[in-house]
Amino acid sequence: MLLRGANAVGYKNYPDNLIREFIKESANAGVDVFRIFDSLNWIKGMEIAIDEVRQTGKIAEAAVCYTGDILDDSRAKYTVQYYKDMAKELEAQGAHILAIKDMAGLLKPEAAYRLVSELKDATNLPIHLHTHDTSGNGIYTYAKAIEAGVDIIDTALGSIDFESGMKSPHSEIYVHEMPGGQYSNLQQQAKAVGLGDRWEEVKKMYSRVNMLFGDIVKVTPSSKVVGDMALFMVQNDLNEENIYTRGLSIDFPDSVVELFQGYLGQVHGGFPQELQKVILKDKEAITVRPGELLEP
Repeated sequence: MLLRGANAVGYKNYPDNLIREFIKESANAGVDVFRIFDSLNWIKGMEIAIDEVRQTGKIAEAAVCYTGDILDDSRAKYTVQYYKDMAKELEAQGAHILAIKDMAGLLKPEAAYRLVSELKDATNLPIHLHTHDTSGNGIYTYAKAIEAGVDIIDTALGSIDFESGMKSPHSEIYVHEMPGGQYSNLQQQAKAVGLGDRWEEVKKMYSRVNMLFGDIVKVTPSSKVVGDMALFMVQNDLNEENIYTRGLSIDFPDSVVELFQGYLGQVHGGFPQELQKVILKDKEAITVRPGELLEP
């Protein structure tokens, strides 16, 4: 099963004892392999889950969520070294298998070859690659990963999954970086708030919000927060400039406030401080694991 670390299978952080009990129940019910990830690649958010899976005697497959583009020198935040450091830390935490979770299909073929090769050198763990074929490059990405020595790949049947109207490859994924599940969910959300006819604008805003947030990892639930903010900004005619003035008198969506408070965990490199002040106003931010502060 896929386990969202401290988010279990929900959209917020849960108390530590709930995560442990949930894993025990799941293991007893027959789950053998737990693919554990954190929506911000924050390892502290994965520690309890990895530990509990090991205690139940099941397989802990810890995931690095892939974002950015390791072939693009201008995207210096998520480098090969960043992924290697994370992989080594997950191995030290006791992971049995290392997963590369490419939830938006951003991993390009040459990047897959390089990433798998370097992770193979950096750790002794089997590597399991999961991608989405949104761009149409998925088969070639897998071919290059196999060439580099990847141990397991995920496959699926795409012929029954057209709910979002995406009937051909979308190379625009490299621009908006929206995960597969988020695309169809956000499209429905946009229609529900009367922005269905501005969907192209919403997609562009998704990318802009990501950069406004400091270029974050986008996977459930962090991807939903970026989507909530994109809709909010289109609805309220906000942009990267006027948000700092108008934002002081605006109540932002709860999910956005909680993200900037640290209730989904900490982002690599920290939150943009000026934006954090505008969003939080007089609310306090935390830097510890939310689970430590929650009542059992």
